[in-house]
Amino acid sequence: MEMNPDDSRAFALKAKYEEFQKTRPMPMRVSTQGGTSGGRKTAQEVREEDMQLGPPPVMGQPLDTNGPKAIHRHNLQATISQLPTDRMPCYASCPALVARAVGATQQSGQAATERACQKKVTQEGPNMWRCANGHVCQNPTFRYLCKMQVMDHTECLEVNVFDAVAKQFFGVEADAYTRIYEDPSLEAQLQQIHKRAVWRRMLFRLRAQKEVWQDVERVRYHVDDVSSIAFAKDA
Repeated sequence: MEMNPDDSRAFALKAKYEEFQKTRPMPMRVSTQGGTSGGRKTAQEVREEDMQLGPPPVMGQPLDTNGPKAIHRHNLQATISQLPTDRMPCYASCPALVARAVGATQQSGQAATERACQKKVTQEGPNMWRCANGHVCQNPTFRYLCKMQVMDHTECLEVNVFDAVAKQFFGVEADAYTRIYEDPSLEAQLQQIHKRAVWRRMLFRLRAQKEVWQDVERVRYHVDDVSSIAFAKDA
């Protein structure tokens, strides 16, 4: 593609466009800046915008309202290009009930003041699992927790996906996925689950935030929500 070519056909086309704009102006795309959540962005725009992210907030310290934002939110249309292969995208979580934080969203069928602990548990013996909070259970609840790679025509991003969103990708509960993953005779079924997710184009609602890991600062992306694309409406 050549920008502003020195060609009589280009001059004529530009003159016609400018004349048209005087009477029937075409709507122009508006770029969003500063971590706003309004318009859809490309992966490259997301990465460039997040170079302006401020440091992660310090526990107990008030936010600096005059400084750069610590969290950016983005709308991105992208394709899932890679699933985790080095380990199972689930973990064994603690099902014990603990006090729910004030204002937290109530889950269906659960008391308004309680929620599942959800801490990772380790097996200490037959039918004995313990979490960091000291809860002991016989049967843990498996939850999704994995990284995926998503991409569009401009860039690739590694995103973190949690339980509720991951169910929409894999199509099965994490407990069912774990049973299939750990049974070699169900390898074909596991590949079908992966095939359902990979190379699927969707609308992602991302949350970007800086973190420091092993003295290295980086930007992490979390998928807060995902939805299928209504192609006719989108067009």
